[in-house]
Amino acid sequence: MLIYGVKFCGGCNPRYERGKLLNRIKKDFENIISFQNAVENVEYDGLLVIGGCTNCCAAYKDIKTKNDPILIWDEKQYNDIVAELSKINKEGK
Repeated sequence: MLIYGVKFCGGCNPRYERGKLLNRIKKDFENIISFQNAVENVEYDGLLVIGGCTNCCAAYKDIKTKNDPILIWDEKQYNDIVAELSKINKEGK
């Protein structure tokens, strides 16, 4: 099972329900990817950076990952995120 860290922005200008989007993603990848609140000094297979607007200002540079972070700033990106996570899971990264 892959382990992904999750980092949220501060929520000063959210244009959609960020937690609801994460719950949809978690449901789609149940028993495939574990999503955890990202913390420093832990290496994750990947990182979801969930911003509430196009600034996507969440600080994540100190989070260690094996794959490039996936940035989300709009719920319309949902299908793209699912496709990207599916691809990474298939490749076993």
